[in-house]
Amino acid sequence: MAKKPSILSKLVCFKEFLLKEGFAKCVDWSISLATGGSVQLRDAERSAKERRLRLWRTYTGNAQLADRKSFQAKVIEIGLGDSINIEKDNGEELKIYFSSIRPPRREGPDGPAVGRQFRPLYDIPFMFEAREFLRKRLIGKRVTVTTDYIQPKSDQFPEKTCCTVVLSNQNIAEALVAKGFAKVIRYRADDDNRAAAYDALLAAEAEAEKGKKGVWADKSEDKHGLVRVQELQGDVQ
Repeated sequence: MAKKPSILSKLVCFKEFLLKEGFAKCVDWSISLATGGSVQLRDAERSAKERRLRLWRTYTGNAQLADRKSFQAKVIEIGLGDSINIEKDNGEELKIYFSSIRPPRREGPDGPAVGRQFRPLYDIPFMFEAREFLRKRLIGKRVTVTTDYIQPKSDQFPEKTCCTVVLSNQNIAEALVAKGFAKVIRYRADDDNRAAAYDALLAAEAEAEKGKKGVWADKSEDKHGLVRVQELQGDVQ
């Protein structure tokens, strides 16, 4: 005798129906907690977007998508927590950014001592730890790179090639977020420029925040994560 569908499975199907027909939208802050995962829900929403149904009737899409084919490359340099330089097999060198995350940022009015130049790597809490995390795991290693999107040039930033980087089946951006060394970028519902594994990044961030890791640590821990480096260089003459 066939087993009747449970109330939970019926609810999941109903949610997919609402999304697929354009009656609802995915909510980033909670979708990572969805029963059965988020892939089917995202696919259902994407179907409604493509057909411009109901809530998506004016949807035009803004994704600056690139070729999503993956390739192998060697990591030759580490940036400031959100980027690396790679060398392709043909010798071409390229700077890429991790999709959908941002490194630790300077918060509040606190800055370097008077008369000393601001150094993000040492003056922003957890920036050094993020760079070291990447250096120890990636430098000199061959990784799999998949381009998610191209972020257009703006007044403040150059054009960025945003990618998912994987080493030994580990998503490096997800590992950074899980350690509390990066935060996940939030997007508008109609902004499709995001990492392919965006929901996994959100889930990792939720766990890091719950565990008060890295940038989510209690602010009462004065200068926690701040690397103190004293400049000893004097007169070069």
